[in-house]
Amino acid sequence: AGLYFNGVKTYVERGGMARAVTKIRELAAEKPDHLILNAGDTFQGTLYYTLFQGEATAAMMNQVAWDAIELGNHEFDDGDAHLADYLDKLNAAIVAANVVPDAGSVLAGKWTPYLIKQIDGEQVGIIGIDVRKKTVESSRPGDEITFLDEVDTARRYVSELQNQGIDKIILLSHFGLANDLKLAGQVNGIDVIIDGDSHSLMGDLSTLGLASSHPYPERVTSLSGEPVCVAQAWEYAKMVGSLDVHFDDSGLVTECSGNSIMLLGDSFKQKDAEGNRVDVDEATRTEIEQTINSLANVDIVPEDQDTVNALKAYQDQVDQLKFQVVGQAAEDLNHVRIPGRDYLGNNGADFPLGSEIAPLVARSFYDLSLRADACIQNAGGVRINVPEGNITIDTAYTLLPFANTLYEIEMKGSEIKQVLEDAIANYYDNGGSTGSFPYAYGLKYDINMAMPINARISGLEIRDRESGVWAAIDPGRMYVIVTNSYIASGKDGYTTFKIVQEQRGPGVDTYLDYAMSFVRYAEDLAEQGKEMEPLPADEHCIKSYKKASSSIHLQVMGSYRTGIFDESAAEIVAYDPAGRQLFVTNAAENSLDVLDINDPANITRKMQINLSPYGAGPNSVAVHNGLVAVAVEADPKQDPGSVVFFKTDGTFLRQVRVGSLPDMLTFTPDGRRLLVANEGEPNDEYTVDPEGSVSIINIARGVARAGVRTATFTAFNGLADKLRRRGVRIFGPNATVAQDLEPEYITVSPDSRTAWISLQENNAIAVLDLKSARITDISPLGVKDHSLEGNGLDGSDKDKKINIRTWKNLYGMYQPDGIAAFVVDGRRYIITANEGDSRDYAGFSEESRVAGLDLDPDAFPDSEVLLDKKQLGRLQVTTTEGDIDGDGDYDALYSFGGRSFSIWLQENDALRRVYDSGDMIEKITAAVFPDDFNANDDKNHSMDKRSDNKG
Repeated sequence: AGLYFNGVKTYVERGGMARAVTKIRELAAEKPDHLILNAGDTFQGTLYYTLFQGEATAAMMNQVAWDAIELGNHEFDDGDAHLADYLDKLNAAIVAANVVPDAGSVLAGKWTPYLIKQIDGEQVGIIGIDVRKKTVESSRPGDEITFLDEVDTARRYVSELQNQGIDKIILLSHFGLANDLKLAGQVNGIDVIIDGDSHSLMGDLSTLGLASSHPYPERVTSLSGEPVCVAQAWEYAKMVGSLDVHFDDSGLVTECSGNSIMLLGDSFKQKDAEGNRVDVDEATRTEIEQTINSLANVDIVPEDQDTVNALKAYQDQVDQLKFQVVGQAAEDLNHVRIPGRDYLGNNGADFPLGSEIAPLVARSFYDLSLRADACIQNAGGVRINVPEGNITIDTAYTLLPFANTLYEIEMKGSEIKQVLEDAIANYYDNGGSTGSFPYAYGLKYDINMAMPINARISGLEIRDRESGVWAAIDPGRMYVIVTNSYIASGKDGYTTFKIVQEQRGPGVDTYLDYAMSFVRYAEDLAEQGKEMEPLPADEHCIKSYKKASSSIHLQVMGSYRTGIFDESAAEIVAYDPAGRQLFVTNAAENSLDVLDINDPANITRKMQINLSPYGAGPNSVAVHNGLVAVAVEADPKQDPGSVVFFKTDGTFLRQVRVGSLPDMLTFTPDGRRLLVANEGEPNDEYTVDPEGSVSIINIARGVARAGVRTATFTAFNGLADKLRRRGVRIFGPNATVAQDLEPEYITVSPDSRTAWISLQENNAIAVLDLKSARITDISPLGVKDHSLEGNGLDGSDKDKKINIRTWKNLYGMYQPDGIAAFVVDGRRYIITANEGDSRDYAGFSEESRVAGLDLDPDAFPDSEVLLDKKQLGRLQVTTTEGDIDGDGDYDALYSFGGRSFSIWLQENDALRRVYDSGDMIEKITAAVFPDDFNANDDKNHSMDKRSDNKG
């Protein structure tokens, strides 16, 4: 799996029982006064379980001298008899106080409510608690098992232990971290809670790009205010928790500390320039090992050979199938249960529409069921992220580990909506598992959690299986839904599935293995020469997801007028917090205006700095710690420009020579460098075309001693064809790559190590390593499909109205101008303002109105209508793209800019778009400022006059 070392995605094995055994034995040897505890869910989840039904799992578990194991909900997945057989194979004591079998049950006598252990002469009580509601509703316990309330049971047995004089009590709980943190405050007498069920990553692993939910351990208080120490070791033997607890003479916790330790292998791979995973070089390996050695909660751990040998008895049979490659994942296919929520180490903010893999699972069910109109799949049935690369049979059975089959149910459209409402209400209102959250294929819908129960699903659409056309679902029409046999029975809150079958008779169990359906889907894609990738936005089941949260309100405090119209008199603004003043570029007067904003309602100009001695005009300004930097272009602008430094009181410090047309500058967050985007635009005749570049001015020792390094694109000059194939626009006449690329804007990572540069005309973003002053990558941004709902635009400046609509075979190049970087839980994001820009010079112009192009009659059968000036005839598009088949007419149209903002995730050597605002901005301005909709800045009362050109 991928972890981030020094900001680079690195592939390394994580965890596994053989490594866990090594670490457990190592810790046990270091700490003789210890307990070794397991909080449940010890089987399900691998092909070993599927083939050997717990026998192999028991053999692995018996490699550890467990003091106690708690039952988890998944222990009951295959019924009581199977669990009894599994427990008989374990060499460990089982505790489960709130799980009570009848006297005649096959599970009677298989566990006790608690254990008492002697540690360093002290008695320690260990009480077991299993999650009640989830196990009853989401697993298959028999009727002879009673599940008691978790909190009441904990109180009962704490009291029983205290009556025996025991004052050191551990709750070994499979109740979930949030529940156990709450339970800790409802009960007295519990000192430590070892938690399971919620797959909660505890401890700070942000350095590796993982989002954690709590520190390890979490310290809370009991009902009476006494300390309680709560810990969990994440999931799937990836980590081993090491918790040290100290008590005073009265049995109260005086200190608890430790780490949940990530277990890593010793092989590290990163992607090379071609995107292949290769072993890191020795220098990189040394850096990675140094990082690991600096972290108390990460360790390179060898596999225990005894455990490896014990596994060999089962391995041959598994290996015959396990490593059979059935397909390829084009990228990591990640899973979060709830849109926007963290899960499986994924930062939920990256996934505003939720899981990437769950809708693909639903797609695989849909494809295998020949009758289904749509598929519904619960989030909890999907267990892992699917990493980029090989998809094997093992991947499928780890992803979908439960013994389920595909199940078909006939339902009305209104009942399908109610199923979705039930599932959401189960986790949000009824205290059920987040695993009930509904994903689908063939259905799509909006979810608004701010709405009341049974009113959260709207805009429900269903896809016709034959035509592929989406339409609003008919509440009274009968449809066939395929799902897994587990939720088909009403489990996990899917009560309407059960009710429908009780009323009309049972559905159809196809007896098709649901994990094998995913295998078949991967195989089908492979046969078509395709890789598995996230569904496109128009196929994803969730159209929008609104949290039940408050809004942000902005208020205008004041404004300032320059008195200059139709000129760039107040373009770039930089704020000086120490002086409560604004520095504003005034190109019209070749000056830097300094505004006093101590009274926002009465903003005044306190100073004007004349920039004529330094060049032809300012393009950008930035302020940092009392230092002002201004980018000034030369005359002609193809000559090297300058950066001029001032104090915030206007005192001149120094002029520094940089590249051609310095268009933007910014300080790094640490204040040690100033970065300058040298756009390098050609002259109007296109006879002089300077190279674009980035100047790096080192000001760590002060402006007087500043040095300049230049990051160029010359290393890419031999890669023009490759860049074009990837989607980077290289099209200037007779231009090298370095000449064609035009840096527009720069943003810097919070650690001041990496910069991203927007290449607006080239529709790409470059990555700059600041230590080496080297451009390391150029990432194309692709295009926006304006035929998709939500991606509409108003394309005419002559129809005298607002007409935001979709257009077939029209694509918008994102072409961002301003960009910004931010980091969430170790993952790096770029947000882009997709303004768009063209090259329009006397010597070369790529611009044309649609009416000036010959359109392909097959691609545009309605071209006579389309070319009308009130349709798309006036829209400005590029002539450099769109003639796909080379026959002289245009098969597609490409306009300038996305008329939106986007958020991109930096994934090692590529940017992946995780959000785009679609046509939201045009719709908002249409609603709020209709009289100024798409107005020009050089003419008042010019509503709609920019609709033909970037909006």
